[in-house]
Amino acid sequence: MPTIAHDYAPAPTLSELNARLARDLSGWPSFDACPVCGGSSGRFAVLRHMPYDRCRDCGFTFANPYPPPRVCDGFYSSAFYGNYRTLEDRRRGRDRYFSASMYTDPRELASLIAAYSPETLLDYGCGTGAFLLRLREEFGIRGDGLEIGAQARDAARRYGLRLAATARELPQSSYDMVLLLEVIEHVPDPVAFLEGIAGLIAPGGRLVITTPAVDNPVARWLPGICDHYTAPSHVSLFTVRSIDRLLRRFALIPERRVTDPARHTVRRAAISALYGLDFVSPRHDDDTDDSLFIPTRLGRRRGRVPTRKPLLGSRTESVTRLADRTLARLAPRPDHLYLVARSAPAVASER
Repeated sequence: MPTIAHDYAPAPTLSELNARLARDLSGWPSFDACPVCGGSSGRFAVLRHMPYDRCRDCGFTFANPYPPPRVCDGFYSSAFYGNYRTLEDRRRGRDRYFSASMYTDPRELASLIAAYSPETLLDYGCGTGAFLLRLREEFGIRGDGLEIGAQARDAARRYGLRLAATARELPQSSYDMVLLLEVIEHVPDPVAFLEGIAGLIAPGGRLVITTPAVDNPVARWLPGICDHYTAPSHVSLFTVRSIDRLLRRFALIPERRVTDPARHTVRRAAISALYGLDFVSPRHDDDTDDSLFIPTRLGRRRGRVPTRKPLLGSRTESVTRLADRTLARLAPRPDHLYLVARSAPAVASER
């Protein structure tokens, strides 16, 4: 394992942390059916000691039972999660807009949002405020932020951002645009959550969501090697079908959708016999990939050891890269989802 640098706390792997939590799940709440569409669901997989169900209709995949608030609070205040905040705080000295949670080019996403010219904007779950800062400094868009984490709020306030810890503290009751950037996958009950969010969107306003997608072969058939299943962090994983159904429950109509295709399907399939996937939180300022590949029984028999970057041999690597490029071009399947949905405009009253 790499040496832990100054300012980073020693922390267990995610599997080690979850093994302790999973000793007693009897008090955790659970769903009897898909919370998004009400369809029947069944056990999908137990991943890093956390059980997930999957809806047979819409494909929504969710931790079930799911962590109660006391467990979530403990996780997000743990050394494991705190190291991500430390990484962001340290890297902001080199990159003013650095965020550990963004999966796409944040400037391109900011440009897309700026094209709508929102007069009022709320970044819900804004973290340390890196995206709000970019919107303000590069695009002239000032917005409010909501962030429940005290450490993240303190970091964001250094840049003069206007923040709230709860919706009740927000300076206004509704916004032209609300951002949920890598947020909704962390929410155990997305229906109850989005009900509150919908009330913050002005009539005719827009909601922007970015979130992992589990429509692709690795997420569906090789979940043990997929990096989306990280409960108690990621507890709600969507397909395109399920996110559309969720939005339409609140009269939010998708008007723009972009997906990142799964780019490592063949490679992940090739290493799945030799490795499973675990996660380690950052240990130094350049430690931005938290994957840790753990040898399976077959892998151990073949002399494999835990590694951050499993290698298959030069010939196999080149073949799998070519196969992945071909598959992504001929049969793209979404690995990440970016969408804009619009609420219904206000109806003028009759005189």
